[in-house]
Amino acid sequence: MVWIVTKALLFFAGALLIGQKLMPGVVHIVSLNKHSSVWTGFALCLALSFAQLAVFAGLAPLIGAFVAGLLLDDVDFHVGDALQKHTLEELVKPISDIMITIFFVGIGAQVQLEILLDPRFLLIIGSLTVVAVVSKGAAGFMVAGKGYDRLGIGFGMIPRGEVGLVFAAFAFTHGVFGSETYSAVVMVVLLTTLVGPILLKPRLAYFPAGRQIRNRGRSQ
Repeated sequence: MVWIVTKALLFFAGALLIGQKLMPGVVHIVSLNKHSSVWTGFALCLALSFAQLAVFAGLAPLIGAFVAGLLLDDVDFHVGDALQKHTLEELVKPISDIMITIFFVGIGAQVQLEILLDPRFLLIIGSLTVVAVVSKGAAGFMVAGKGYDRLGIGFGMIPRGEVGLVFAAFAFTHGVFGSETYSAVVMVVLLTTLVGPILLKPRLAYFPAGRQIRNRGRSQ
């Protein structure tokens, strides 16, 4: 465990150091192109390259892709004759919409819905969901200082989301656990993703910004 954490820290430090030295020059060259599609391809290639470097370092590809996102925060590129600032999310949206859809279809296709008929797995799913909700809610109380809604912070950490699905799929692909356990984990991720916002919404009413969000949602 210590060696894994050490490798992750070294990879982060090395990738960010090298990236900060090289990225300004690379970004300048790419920004000379007047087609935004070049940025889309560049962002994708950079993410895949860092993901593969993370694999070579014995880490999850997710870590490498995350580092690539840190290096490509906001970029400037020419649209016609004008230089405009666009976020990385805008640049990769054309391909992310397709890939995200394929990702979720692949995740769902591997889930065995028959486990929902097995009381044993229903108990496992329910127990893991309760542990996930309670542990994250309790973790919020570890926040130091005054004026924080600790329970709200904990509730905000409940959803597992896409990252949980990525690790579940990675573990299943590498034989860490079987299809039944994988299906149970995916169901837990789904349940926590649904439960988190439901528990968090009432907490937002305690703060002005939260009330604005709730009122905006009602008006829509």
